[in-house]
Amino acid sequence: MKRVKTREDGSVTVWRIGLRAHRDVMARCWASLSDSERQAAGRYARVEHQERYVVCRGAIREILGVLLGMAPSKVPLEQDEFGKPRLMSGSGKWWFNLSHSEGLALLAVSSAGEVGVDVEALSHGECGQDIAAQWFAPKEKDAISNAPAAKQRELFLFHWVCKEAVLKGVGRGLIEPLHLVDVSEIVRGSEGFARVGSTEWFVRLLQPAPEYVGAVALKRRPAVLMWRDYEPDSGFGRPE
Repeated sequence: MKRVKTREDGSVTVWRIGLRAHRDVMARCWASLSDSERQAAGRYARVEHQERYVVCRGAIREILGVLLGMAPSKVPLEQDEFGKPRLMSGSGKWWFNLSHSEGLALLAVSSAGEVGVDVEALSHGECGQDIAAQWFAPKEKDAISNAPAAKQRELFLFHWVCKEAVLKGVGRGLIEPLHLVDVSEIVRGSEGFARVGSTEWFVRLLQPAPEYVGAVALKRRPAVLMWRDYEPDSGFGRPE
C-alpha cells in the first residue's frame, strides 16, 4: 500500500471508494477483517451487498492503517452504543464516518473531531415528498414544494444528505427528529452551520460523482477539506 501524506491540523479528507472490486481485492479486504466483521458480512443475503460491505470495511482498515502506521488487520475498531464504528480509545486522534449508495462509498476521515458523511444516488428511490411533508422543517418543505417538478427530487436529496451527515456526526442517526435539523440555508449556499440541540455543525454539500449527491458535517469548519480517490484495485489514488 502506498504511503500518503496526512494532516493533523483540523483537516478532513473525503475518500471516494468504488465498490466494484476484483476477486484478488476481495481476498485482500476479507483477510484484513475481524471475526465479527466476517460474521456481519455473512449475514447479508445478497452476494452484492456482502461484497460491498467487505470492500468498505477493508478500505476503512487500509486507510486508517496508513494513518496509524499499522497493518489493516491490526487497526483497533469498535462500535459505540449506537453502533457507530470508531477507533478504540488511545489509538490516535482520528475520527471517521462512512456512507455508501449503489456503487459508490464516501469515507470521511477527520483530525478536527467527530465527523458525519452521507451519499445518495440520484437514481435511488422516489422524490421524498411524503417524507419531507411529515419530517422536514417548514422552510425545507417550502423550498422543495416550490421548486420545479423536475428539480424536486434532487432538492429533497440535498436536504436529506445534509441532515443525515449531521445526525451521523452526532452519532445517533435518525433517532433525532429530522425537523429539528434545519439545513435550508446550507442547501441554498452549499455550506453553512446547522444546530442540533445546543451544538452547531458545519455542513458542506458535495458532488462526489455524476448522478450522486453527498454532504460532510463537522463540529467546526475544517482548516482544509480534501478529496482523494480510493480504488480497491489500486489502493490510494491521486488527491484533488
